Amino acid sequence: MAQTDLINEGLLAEYHDELMKDEITPIKTGKADKVAIVQQSESSVAINPNVLNVWGEISSLAITFTAGSSGEVNEYMFQFTCPSDAATTLTLPGTVRWANDDSLDPDAGFTYQVSIVDNLAVYAGWEAQSNA
Repeated sequence: MAQTDLINEGLLAEYHDELMKDEITPIKTGKADKVAIVQQSESSVAINPNVLNVWGEISSLAITFTAGSSGEVNEYMFQFTCPSDAATTLTLPGTVRWANDDSLDPDAGFTYQVSIVDNLAVYAGWEAQSNA
């Protein structure tokens, strides 16, 4: 049966589901729907996956990763704030690659959140809010 015939008969979704039923298997069932937050203060630390590691203002930060669980998505997440008068010096393993080759170059006074899965990193940064 041609794909256009399937569409016309409203069977494309059913056809797709039948093709894919043996190709998609859940990686893990019953996974927690919450991420723990760990307040950090050390400037050199190995972080665990699937936990949000949060630093306040910190001038230098060296992060490595503990081993993740086999067969699971291991996301390494962290947040830090640069002092208002200087950028934080951030050191990560050399295997980390940044989305769109846009490596993180912190700015003074900004807060950053970073997510790394399979050594592929993305980040967002926010300038400190003024209460004036």
